[in-house]
Amino acid sequence: MVDIKNNTISLYTDSNKNEFVNKKIGDNFPNLEDQVYKIIKDKIIWHKIKMGERIIDKKLAEELGVSRSMVRQVLAILAKEELLIMVPRNGFYIREITFCYNPVLWDIVVTFNKIYRVTISIYA
Repeated sequence: MVDIKNNTISLYTDSNKNEFVNKKIGDNFPNLEDQVYKIIKDKIIWHKIKMGERIIDKKLAEELGVSRSMVRQVLAILAKEELLIMVPRNGFYIREITFCYNPVLWDIVVTFNKIYRVTISIYA
């Protein structure tokens, strides 16, 4: 609300109430780095960038309309999360995702398999 008499801008919806229009401005306007991070991570997860492929920061920066340094910052974060491999003086590559044997998960799979067989035998 704009108060012309006092040349001030009030953040209240109504001058008689104490309710803010925007309680947290950051919730409505996420920063640019978070937006770029989400876009690149989604591309990796949904295989729009293939595993093992080299990521060219210049190409991504042009595509997203941001600076190369912003893209490099996001790629460094994704490398720390182990979605990317950083090769010095060569760039970033998408990490190959492999499935390894995990005894706990294997026990869960075996248990579900047994439940499935019992359920099929009951309804067959």
